Amino acid sequence: MPLVQVSTFWRRVMAGVLEERAAIEREIAGRTVCGQLKEAAESNPDAPAYSDPVEGGWSTLTYSQARQRVLEIAAGFAALGLEPGEAVALMMVNRSEHVLADLGAVHAGAVSCSVYSTFAPEQVAFVAGDVAARIAVLGGPADLARWEPVLDELPGLRKVIVLEGAPAGDRFISWDDFLALGRETLAADPAAVDARWQAVTADDVLTVLYTSGTTGNPKGVPLTHANVFFEVVATNRMAELPSNGTQISYLTYAHIAERVLSLYLPLFKFSPHPLLHRPRPARRHPRPGQAGAVLRGAARVGEDDGPPAGAAGHPAGGAAGGRAPGDGRRARLRRGQPVRTHPLARDPRRLRAGRRRAAVDHHGR
Repeated sequence: MPLVQVSTFWRRVMAGVLEERAAIEREIAGRTVCGQLKEAAESNPDAPAYSDPVEGGWSTLTYSQARQRVLEIAAGFAALGLEPGEAVALMMVNRSEHVLADLGAVHAGAVSCSVYSTFAPEQVAFVAGDVAARIAVLGGPADLARWEPVLDELPGLRKVIVLEGAPAGDRFISWDDFLALGRETLAADPAAVDARWQAVTADDVLTVLYTSGTTGNPKGVPLTHANVFFEVVATNRMAELPSNGTQISYLTYAHIAERVLSLYLPLFKFSPHPLLHRPRPARRHPRPGQAGAVLRGAARVGEDDGPPAGAAGHPAGGAAGGRAPGDGRRARLRRGQPVRTHPLARDPRRLRAGRRRAAVDHHGR
C-alpha cells in the first residue's frame, strides 16, 4: 500500500475515533454513580439488583431496596464522622454488602477503595495509609487477621466495621449496629444525606484502585466518575450487553474489570447480578436455573492458586488439572520461584521478528 494511502487511511481512522470519543463524552456529561443509582431505582424499582446465595436459593434486593440501603449506609458513615473526600477501605468477598458499602461511601461524598484480600498485613498497612482510609469495612475473621497486626500503624483509621465476628472495643462496630445507626441517622435528617450525594460531581474521585503489588508496593490509581463512565459506555458499545440481563460477579472488586462490568455497568443497563461468595466460583457453574447469564473474565484469570478446598469437581486440598494448591504462577512469583514463560518472551530477537512479521501482514507489504 503506498505511503499516501496509508496516511489517508489512518487519518480517517483517527477521525472516527475522535468522533466516537466526543459522542461518549456527550452521553456521560455530568453523570455520577449517585445519579445513576437514583435513575435505576426510579425507573426499575422492583427489578432485581443484587442476589446473594443462601441455603435453598437466593436472597435478592431490588433496585429500590438497594438504593434505600445505600442511603442508610451513607448516613451511617456520616454519623461515624466521615467527611466528603475521605476514603473508605473495603475487604470482603463478592457479596451485596461489599457493593452497598462501596456505593454508600460514594453517596456520603467519600472515596471507596477495595483492597485485595490476598494482601499481607504490611501491604494492607501501605494501601490503607497511602489512601488515608478513615473507615474500613471487613468481611470477617479472615480479613480482620490481615488488618489487626497493623492497626497501630494506622492512627488515621478511626473505625473498623466488621460483617461477621466484630471484636470488642471502641474502634470496632458490627455491621448490624452500623446499619441501625444509619437508619436512625437517615430518619432523623434525610436532607443531610441528600445534600451529600447531590454535591458529588463527575470530576470527583469515585474510587482508588491499587495494583496487586507483585513488583513492589502497590500503586494507586484514582478514577473519577467521568473516567469510569467513559469506560462503561465504551465497553457497552463494543460488547452490546443486553439490558436487564443477569451477570455473575466473581472477580475481586479490587480489579477494574469487575468494577466496570458488575458494579457500574448494571447501573446503566439495570442488570441484576448474583454475587457468589467464593474467590473464584466461576469454575463451578452459573446461577442455578438462570438462562443467559453473562460470565466474563480478565486476562490470565486462570493463573491463580487453584480453586478453594472442597469446590465442586475438586476434592478438598486438590486443584484443577492436577496442580497443587499454591502452585499457580502468581504464588510462585511471590515466593521467588521460577515460572514458565512463552518462548518469544525468552528471546527478544524472536519477539522483534514476530512483531515485524505481524506489521507486514497487517499492511499487506
